[in-house]
Amino acid sequence: LAAGCTGRSAYTLAPNPTPYVRDNPTEYYLYLPASYTPEREWPLFIGIHGFGGSGLQCLELWQEYADAQGFVLLCPSLADESGGWDQYAGTEMLKKIIRQVRKECRVQPRAFLAGFSAGAQFVQGFGFDEPGMVSGVAVLSSGNYYEPSRDAKTVPFLVIIGDKDNPTGVRNAGSFTNL
Repeated sequence: LAAGCTGRSAYTLAPNPTPYVRDNPTEYYLYLPASYTPEREWPLFIGIHGFGGSGLQCLELWQEYADAQGFVLLCPSLADESGGWDQYAGTEMLKKIIRQVRKECRVQPRAFLAGFSAGAQFVQGFGFDEPGMVSGVAVLSSGNYYEPSRDAKTVPFLVIIGDKDNPTGVRNAGSFTNL
């Protein structure tokens, strides 16, 4: 077994067995912390990039934290050619990726999602649409906010927005956190 995953071949980005990069069903990066063993289920942290970004950028941002905190890190590239993505299509794609990761590595049934900017809006929608798959959501500098679904009221949300973010986003964050 390579780094605790199944014996399937992987493309490595570094001399060690992880991170893995996959291109099916779409490009995503999977990082196993140095302490990973397949004897237990590990927390799954999913990082979603902003508009025009990529899964690789999220991997670089969160990789050190994955080792320090002990979680499996999944960073998909969900953007289309224009740099954005459709909420429904992105949700369906992410669900496929999560199923694939669960075939390869032992992770807990619910994942924590963190998204930046447009990715923050995406993780809100994913948490609202798929609350049974989500342990928590970090919304980082989103400009827009969805109305929470009734079923998602049990999902914890962390909302972070900077004082230099778009003033509309700051107002929207305040409205969202007061729901």
